[in-house]
Amino acid sequence: MTVLHPYAALTRGSDGNFYGTTAGSTDIAGTVSKSPERCADELYSFIRADDGASPYAGLAPGSDGNFYGTPSAT
Repeated sequence: MTVLHPYAALTRGSDGNFYGTTAGSTDIAGTVSKSPERCADELYSFIRADDGASPYAGLAPGSDGNFYGTPSAT
């Protein structure tokens, strides 16, 4: 069973959706997700090897329409 832990607040995008991060467990190292209404769409899963893990901070919207954030570990 995969357990994901949201630590940071959600960020509202210019498209009206909410975006957030979760820190993961042993099989998934965390995610970035989008929530248009009641269910979240996973946009990215961290794998630890090359891209980090456990994003405890939220996302910051950029002026280019993308979101930026940092993982806490590799």
